[in-house]
Amino acid sequence: MDPLVSTKKKYGIIYFNMGGPDNLDEVRPFLYNLFSDSEIINLPWFLKPFQKRLAWLVAKFRSKATKKMYGLIGGRSITNEITLKLANGVTVELQNKGIETTSVLAMRYAAPRVYEAIELLEKEDITTLVLFTQYPHYAKSTTGSSYNDFYNHLNGSHLKDLETIVIEDWGNEVEYINWWVNGITDKVTNLKIPIDENLHIVFTSHGLPMKYIKAGETYPEKIESAKTEIVNKLGEIGTNSSIHLAYQSKAGPLPWLQPYTHNKLEEISKLSPSAVIMVPLGFVSNNVETLYEIDILYADLAESLGITNYIRVEVPDHNPLYTKEIANMLYRYIEESN
Repeated sequence: MDPLVSTKKKYGIIYFNMGGPDNLDEVRPFLYNLFSDSEIINLPWFLKPFQKRLAWLVAKFRSKATKKMYGLIGGRSITNEITLKLANGVTVELQNKGIETTSVLAMRYAAPRVYEAIELLEKEDITTLVLFTQYPHYAKSTTGSSYNDFYNHLNGSHLKDLETIVIEDWGNEVEYINWWVNGITDKVTNLKIPIDENLHIVFTSHGLPMKYIKAGETYPEKIESAKTEIVNKLGEIGTNSSIHLAYQSKAGPLPWLQPYTHNKLEEISKLSPSAVIMVPLGFVSNNVETLYEIDILYADLAESLGITNYIRVEVPDHNPLYTKEIANMLYRYIEESN
């Protein structure tokens, strides 16, 4: 996939994300790239020389189950498609504000990779780089890994001498917070859900291994802060409903951030909820975590537990209102840099 969005711009905006397989045959290579990353799988020192061999084995044994998950959501990842549409829309919005940009995608574990983004930007008349992670809440294993990969590939490129605007933690920016406030409010209002303690709002975010947290990772504090800000802006809904935070997507035998989302749903089911609203905080686009885990796996669990009113707030994707707000946020970062 060609990550180039537009040409002859001044600011080179790089949209960083994890990426995903374009088809089921790409699942295993995607997993291999993922588990080869030492910032995702941080092995003990004596196993580090065997990282790629272990990644090959893990990819081999996990590929069947992962293919099944992707098979249930269309057989591919739509991350590239969504991010490209967002980037195109932001380009237009910024152009309307007098900001000229070239936008490219840089996926960490699937095409288009960061070296492709660099090669494309090298051909353009760029004066300033903008690094824009699609992980709103910074973690070393996500944004940290993507940006390290970028800087490692930047050696030898004239781009390394350009002014660079680094956006690495924007999950508390008003544009992102308001998306969730409006999304939750719309669900409660449109579905006429009574606002009381029987309405349970579950903020579910991607988890991390506890060993990362013990090593100083501050990701949980960032998620908690964003959740608190959203709840405070919800007014009556935030004050009178039951609020929860949980973590999903655990992989492997080691303990991860808790409570786990499936355990939280089991706990809520015993409280006779009138409705459970799932808020995928930390996700900006639909992916296997939202389309499979929340919409299929947890929805089936909720049904089996007797939760009859299970609702998910939509992620932003490339929604026109969100696109305009992201353009406003980037414009603010650009203006502040000037």
